[in-house]
Amino acid sequence: MRKIINISIFIVSILFLLPSCEKEISIVLPDAEIKPVIEGKIEPGFPPLIIVTKNIGYFDQTNINTINNLFIHDAIITVKTDSSEVILTEFCTSDIPDSLKTFLVDFYPIISAATGIPVEFITTYDYCIYSTLDFSVWGEMEKSYDLIVNTNNKVYTATTRIPKAVDLDSLWFKPKNPGDSIGYVWAKLTDPSEIGNCYRWFAKRQGKDNAFIAPRNSTFDDKFVNGKTFDFGFTRGKTQNSTAPEDNNRERNAYKIKDTIIVKFCSIDRPTFEFLDDLETSISNSGNPFGAPNTIKSNIKGGALGYWGGYGFSYDTLIVKP
Repeated sequence: MRKIINISIFIVSILFLLPSCEKEISIVLPDAEIKPVIEGKIEPGFPPLIIVTKNIGYFDQTNINTINNLFIHDAIITVKTDSSEVILTEFCTSDIPDSLKTFLVDFYPIISAATGIPVEFITTYDYCIYSTLDFSVWGEMEKSYDLIVNTNNKVYTATTRIPKAVDLDSLWFKPKNPGDSIGYVWAKLTDPSEIGNCYRWFAKRQGKDNAFIAPRNSTFDDKFVNGKTFDFGFTRGKTQNSTAPEDNNRERNAYKIKDTIIVKFCSIDRPTFEFLDDLETSISNSGNPFGAPNTIKSNIKGGALGYWGGYGFSYDTLIVKP
């Protein structure tokens, strides 16, 4: 008993002394190094789509003007194949005449589906995208594409390849709990025999989502499943900062009976996978004091951030019946 009492007194004494040991520490964080952020993708049957912005400091204030000022204009961007070389054109939503904006309302969902940018962002911010109507550098399966970005007297380069699409064997709906009306989408996939295949999952609900949305942890490779047939499932992705009731209640991240779900299953090359996998890990660790910091790999050479990725895709549809 004496030993227990002595230990307790020692602990209490330490607790009383702790406040006197506190010291306020001021840390001056260095300004963030401003770098170009290049986000580009190319898919079969679509033109190359490139967004060039610049990064900002973690604690910098953001508003509509800040976001509009992030876009880098007048960059010289070239896409090359083994037989063609095309300089892209910058297209900005602010350049659309008012007389055409009403006409284009029906096309915003199409633009959103091609770029992955939510319709509300396209109509709110002055979005600028580099692309081309020259079909010679539009996406083709199993073809490689070089990207050259010249901005502020610096040159950044990257190469990607559009892999051959791999079809899903089947899709089905699995309730969250037995008899539940909400749940998740599951799929069966037979991975090809060669090792190194990488994938990304997108989905949208017909009549509800304007664009295909990647859920959290949307990428995976065949490191442990090469050449095997296996089942896997995904939750429902949502638009960032969504205020929709179904994204903030019990239905969050779930599908429901009567949903028509269109799945866009993508094959991606290894550098694209590594960038997206690192990015999703970083997002998952955000705000987690026990999450290990990580450096996001980029396939862009020259010091810019971002990635240039080729996507080979296949579509499948699932109607969730009662």
